[in-house]
Amino acid sequence: MNYIKNLGKNQRFIVTVLFLGAVISIFDRMVMSLAITGIGDEFALDASMKGIILSSFFLGYAIMTIPGGWLADKFGSKIVIVISIMAWSLFTGLSGLAWSVTSLVIIRFLFGLGEGGFPGASTKAIAEYLPREKRPRSQAFIKSGDPVGLTLAPLIAVPIIVMFGWRAMFIFIAIVGVFLALSYLIIPKRDLSMMEQENVNHPKLSFRELLKLPRMWSFVIAWFGVCIYMWGFASWLPSYLMMDRGLNLFNAGMLSAIPTTVGVIGTLLGGYLVGTVFLGRERYLFIIAGLFGAIFITAMYFTPSLGMAILFQALVGLFMQAGMGGFWAVTHKAFPSNIIGSAAGLINFSGQIAGFISPMAIGFLITAMKGSFVAGIGFLVFGTLLFMVASIFIRVDNPNDQKKSKDEEVELIDAVILK
Repeated sequence: MNYIKNLGKNQRFIVTVLFLGAVISIFDRMVMSLAITGIGDEFALDASMKGIILSSFFLGYAIMTIPGGWLADKFGSKIVIVISIMAWSLFTGLSGLAWSVTSLVIIRFLFGLGEGGFPGASTKAIAEYLPREKRPRSQAFIKSGDPVGLTLAPLIAVPIIVMFGWRAMFIFIAIVGVFLALSYLIIPKRDLSMMEQENVNHPKLSFRELLKLPRMWSFVIAWFGVCIYMWGFASWLPSYLMMDRGLNLFNAGMLSAIPTTVGVIGTLLGGYLVGTVFLGRERYLFIIAGLFGAIFITAMYFTPSLGMAILFQALVGLFMQAGMGGFWAVTHKAFPSNIIGSAAGLINFSGQIAGFISPMAIGFLITAMKGSFVAGIGFLVFGTLLFMVASIFIRVDNPNDQKKSKDEEVELIDAVILK
């Protein structure tokens, strides 16, 4: 992409490594949804218990998101990123050694703690190493690593599970994570002078002041809705294709990669659109994404045609990932750089609470409906509509404007007065 080529050598390296971190992060957590069928067979689990295993990761992740962002703001992103990747790689490997359901739930919880520090630290790293005008597109590029990881998970993990079993799969991907953590050690020191200059021009906020900004809560609620959809959809899509559409593991795994493959395009497109077509009107992109996401999830479930169901899955991925890519791109325009790690951590906290709730809730809904996915699909639609409604209240400044909007000016002045 042209904007990547226009980055400096060190900036390009930072963005590339953060992108790979996003890929491995999502990959490592999502292989559990592919392994859960084999785990369920080995430990004789019903859908409710599978949902608890899938959700245990998100509880640990949610607990660590806010501290992880705060630590990155205080000590810099590099140390938080390295420790985070090493920790999650360790517990990924231990997942393959689990000897009981209880041990697996605990290991997945600790795995979530390890991953929880990465999103806030990654967002902070962009503010540390890139000038303000290059951050939104770079953030969208890095977030495109999420659907890439979701796409690669079935393509790589399913053949390993089929040939060697689910335990070997966890150990294999843990080794990859260790090598990624070592690559972060050669990242250069952060550019403190650039951030200090920004802080002269923009009011510095504390975490307590951040909580008083109305826009903070618009972002938090919107991301909660996104993650109700995202983690429920990703966690149960393979099982839906097997249980409701009659596919085997291999075919279900391959087909579940389609919406995430399309989602890579959607994420990059979202980052582009918020800087061009929707510049200053970013919330309209999110509203459109949430509405069409709800429409296509519903259509996916009710169509009798497998081919049409796969098409609707792809359209869900395109629209929702466009909204999500644009969403994270504008965080750098919405919050000061000195507190961006904490803001990203708080936003991610709400998302991981949703991630904890969604797979487990859908598992219980499937059990309560005696194997039917209809209530679970309704829960996913609720998430996309919540994203749409919360996005109505998101306000982001147009960087081409010479003056800030009155609302923004009042927010920032009030926050500074509260010091």
